[in-house]
Amino acid sequence: MTTRPPTNTNTVVTTGIGTSTDTDTDSDTDTDTESGNGDESQGGENRIDCDDLETQTPFVDVLESSSEAQAIACIYALGITTGTTPTTYSPATNVNRAQIASFLARLYKAVTGTDAPVADTPFTDVETTSSTYDDIGRIYGLGITTGTTPTTYSPATNVTRAQMASFLARLYKATTETPQPPSSVPASSAPVHEMTIP
Repeated sequence: MTTRPPTNTNTVVTTGIGTSTDTDTDSDTDTDTESGNGDESQGGENRIDCDDLETQTPFVDVLESSSEAQAIACIYALGITTGTTPTTYSPATNVNRAQIASFLARLYKAVTGTDAPVADTPFTDVETTSSTYDDIGRIYGLGITTGTTPTTYSPATNVTRAQMASFLARLYKATTETPQPPSSVPASSAPVHEMTIP
């Protein structure tokens, strides 16, 4: 298994989008699951180059010889995934909209070096006690999501490839441009709701 770099120091992260420095001061053993933003960023004076990572992770269900092992090792090293348990990744399981919110919020942090602010949302189907509540607010505030309707996010619904493409394109825009708050985007130029995307 590959261990993560020690905490309480700086990390330089190379993702292909940008480079950031993160200061992680928690000393937990990262037993979080995919839900929530739980500060999983890496510490240490290490440059994380996804192309040069070993393919080992703590995930017993990801074979080192599998074609996706390198990508899973990369997002684990960047703190984007923590697995579905401390020792499993569940590579054949679908990703729901709540989980993608956490992935996107963590990727934003890996690229920019800071958490996105948590914005209030109009979504009545996201419980304030949900471990992904803050991450859904973060991606809403960044303009990455518009919801499945004006008042719903549909957190338990699986993400389609088209929706994922919209999320990733909007995340790229959020990391390369100054985002506008959702309320300042004119309705005619606002992105369509994700449920209308096939």
